[in-house]
Amino acid sequence: MTAYVERALGFEGNAASPTRLFPRPDEIGAAAVLLIVHDAWNLSVLKKMDVPSWWPNADRDDPAVHQVDTDKARRGRRRYASNTLVDVGEGSSGRALRHVLELTAQARATLDLLGRPTAKLLVGHRGLGGGESLRDYATGNALDGAIRRWQQQACADSVVLPQRIHAQALRHSAQAHHGRARNNTQSTHERDYQLLDEEVRDASRGAVELGLAQALASARQTVAMRLVDQADGDTEEAADLVAKEAEVDIEVARRIVAGRLRTPVASCADFLNSDHSAAGTP
Repeated sequence: MTAYVERALGFEGNAASPTRLFPRPDEIGAAAVLLIVHDAWNLSVLKKMDVPSWWPNADRDDPAVHQVDTDKARRGRRRYASNTLVDVGEGSSGRALRHVLELTAQARATLDLLGRPTAKLLVGHRGLGGGESLRDYATGNALDGAIRRWQQQACADSVVLPQRIHAQALRHSAQAHHGRARNNTQSTHERDYQLLDEEVRDASRGAVELGLAQALASARQTVAMRLVDQADGDTEEAADLVAKEAEVDIEVARRIVAGRLRTPVASCADFLNSDHSAAGTP
């Protein structure tokens, strides 16, 4: 019987046999990439992510809503958050998470039977040998290495990929692609993701240039010098003319023609008594 099984399954030695039961590092890397491109998770968040709680679908037996708890230490008091992923079929975040749960379920069940239970989402065969071959990816650079293993395997299968793929670049691409804040604030999304994305900058160049031109025109209009040379003397008629031509309030106009206004609004009624020179000099 043993020989028959070996021939049927292609026995590759004791070290390789567990890879038929549990996800390999490159498969865990693929799972991590799938989750990052769907929800722009940080690598540190994925490392610590536990199996989510879920609510069943009223019409089916499979779960429809997953509640994912996240831990992002650098947020300080706001480090803990919760995300709801809905499974509405292929292409949805909830369905992607369901695939990862199914991929890693046997590894968690086996660890539980071995007396080493874990609630971590990403669990698989690490290729370490001995009792440590089956474990999670929560520590060190194991998950980053798994992503590199996936890239190498994909390239070997003639998949066209960039020369180097890492989680941070994937997250930036996913965040820019989705076009809205995901697992961060709107200000962080705009400052750290959209403003750094070349396509976003190129697409917004016209709007930015138009806005700057309008702001400049408004500023020039606001500070433009208006010359009212027909006004002569401290009279109500002169004040009315200044108010109309310079588009200022009538009380301001009266102070202008009387030479009593010490503001950027100027007149030549009293040019020998400037605040910026000695009395009697222009």
